[in-house]
Amino acid sequence: MISFTKTLSNSEERRQWLDLIDDTGRSYGHAFPPHGTDLVIITGYRTYSAVKHGENQIGGDFRDWYSDEDAHAGDVIRIEYDEKAPERFGGVPIRISFLARAAHDVPEVPGEGNAQDKAEADSCTPTPGLQPLRRLNKQGIDRFADFLDALPMQPSLACPTYLLTAPEFSEEVVPRVGIEHRTFGSRFAAAEYLFTLFRQSGLTAVEQDQGLWAWLSSFYFDELCPADARGRRRPGERARWLLNLSARRYYRHLLAGAYSVYQAHEDKPERTIALLCSPLHQTSDIFLELADSQELVTNKSVMEIATILYYDPHSGKPKRRVARNYPGGARRLGEVLAQFDCTWDLYSVDMKTLLGMLPKEFDRFRSQ
Repeated sequence: MISFTKTLSNSEERRQWLDLIDDTGRSYGHAFPPHGTDLVIITGYRTYSAVKHGENQIGGDFRDWYSDEDAHAGDVIRIEYDEKAPERFGGVPIRISFLARAAHDVPEVPGEGNAQDKAEADSCTPTPGLQPLRRLNKQGIDRFADFLDALPMQPSLACPTYLLTAPEFSEEVVPRVGIEHRTFGSRFAAAEYLFTLFRQSGLTAVEQDQGLWAWLSSFYFDELCPADARGRRRPGERARWLLNLSARRYYRHLLAGAYSVYQAHEDKPERTIALLCSPLHQTSDIFLELADSQELVTNKSVMEIATILYYDPHSGKPKRRVARNYPGGARRLGEVLAQFDCTWDLYSVDMKTLLGMLPKEFDRFRSQ
């Protein structure tokens, strides 16, 4: 993954191109596709056609990007290129996001109120470069569900991104919140970002907001449902995308499930890392076995034990042979703890005591 930040220059804005050079003068053009390669620029939920030009520039018909994104000299952007990412819409995907906007003169409009009113209105505006957070309405959820149902038969079908902004399918949340289109890498990172975003913005009662989580699933669809080498996507069961409010199915939602686990342990979220260290589109056996039980997934001692037993801090991944069918694996831990719960109140048992109560079959994970 190539990622760097840069400040747009006057010459770039004037000529409507991008130099692949960061603010320190370091050049990245050699790491990008060769001259003449068709590119697809992704900014938020919009896409633009471009071409790699020469050794160190992105050019072609790039005016739309400058115009639609209101890009100007002085804006700070991040450019990301993953050489392993499959082509999209006939071009190599390049992600560009705005980190900061330069100040531009905006003429005062008569009748728009005094300076204090304008300042208060501006405080409700999402940070520049972010997208307004929205929720799908019933029509939007139904349209998204239709897309998910069609995808197995048409695995290269494009996600209906118009649902994200079309007023007939979605609406902005209140209070207004700006959200960044980013790549998380893990379920933990996504849960941490969403938890912080909701907490800092004052947005509440999100846990059962089906329209909000459906919108987020569509917004982050590329990472939640990555295409294989042939461009095919496999979305899996509906509960991964559309929030099922039943206790046994809620945690199947790829985003809401991870968020709820993180939220339940907001005092020390790192204890949940064994459940949430997998890529955003994957639900691990550890997660499936423990998150399926409200009593287990909200228990601090149980979560700490799962992380001690099954998480490898050196690789950032689960340890080997923790799958359901192995002795001492995640399924056995759930079964043993369920037996313990018949005799003891697990919420009152401290982590060290509970860990010491586990059968010897778990010793091989303790010693790793």
